[in-house]
Amino acid sequence: MEATTNQLKIVNAYDIYVKDMPPTKWYIGEILHEGACLFTGDPKVGKSFFALQIAIAVAGSAKTVCGELQVGQHGRVLYLAFDDTSEKRIHKRLHALTADTEAVKNIDIVCQRDVGTLKDGLIELLDECIGRNKYALVVLDTLGAVSAGTGNKNVYDAEYKEAVGLAALAQKHGICLLIIHHTNKGEGTNLVARAGGSHGRTGGVDSLMELSSMGQLETAPRDGERSRLYMARSENGGWKINDWQMGLVPPLTEPAMNRERKEVADLLATGPKFPHEIAMALELKPDTARKRLERMELDGQAEQLDDGRYGLPDVIQEDDPPLVQAVQVSEPPAEVAA
Repeated sequence: MEATTNQLKIVNAYDIYVKDMPPTKWYIGEILHEGACLFTGDPKVGKSFFALQIAIAVAGSAKTVCGELQVGQHGRVLYLAFDDTSEKRIHKRLHALTADTEAVKNIDIVCQRDVGTLKDGLIELLDECIGRNKYALVVLDTLGAVSAGTGNKNVYDAEYKEAVGLAALAQKHGICLLIIHHTNKGEGTNLVARAGGSHGRTGGVDSLMELSSMGQLETAPRDGERSRLYMARSENGGWKINDWQMGLVPPLTEPAMNRERKEVADLLATGPKFPHEIAMALELKPDTARKRLERMELDGQAEQLDDGRYGLPDVIQEDDPPLVQAVQVSEPPAEVAA
């Protein structure tokens, strides 16, 4: 897909200004549109189930998915199961998620590992396959299975080129390419920092989406607003929006509680703790525990007490004195006073 040219393709700004541009094609609600979307999450959190739900909704005639999200595009789907090549497992998931055989007929699945990497011909192979079959949605599960690797040299450059190649593929065919990937280990406090690898991957794709172990779906679509939805697993393994928490929440006004912070919060829920107690309980270096607590305090997820311990904000700890709330008593009605 890489092309070189010795000429600059100059376009006048006015020509772009007056050009009649087609509207963005939204696939799922206002969280997923055309282009390459990097979909990250911890291992075994349920990313593949969620992606397969989306595939079934697009391939069929469903108007909504996950309970409330509008399905805006329908068409043929290609699911590239490069990481989990078990047809038996896919068979089980399909039966768990849908009884719509017409939708299933509209999904092509590749269960294969010997497809090479994005660097040595896979992009060209996908280009030909998508063009021939006119797919509307392609799911790549997972990026790690076909990434060429970097050898620890020019990591950003290598990962950026791979991401740009996938984004160019999606743009060429006007489709949505959903790329499943893992999250980085450690204390990432935003969507970009938590995505696995360098910022080359997040910088090269069009959109980002992350599913946390607590069911929080955070999205950053290129042509839409960043949002956060709260999801719950259904008995069949699929995902559904929690009705009581449905809505768009600006992610910067309520920092995400990732897995590492949740471990700390669970300990603080039992009572205030010193940093060294957190470090011992979670087998962390003392400095790591202290920095994590400090970041949580800055984000309003913990607060330091006068004695140096940390506790949960707005929670009365067991050894705190009870609060006495003043109650204003209104004047009784005249007939009662009489």
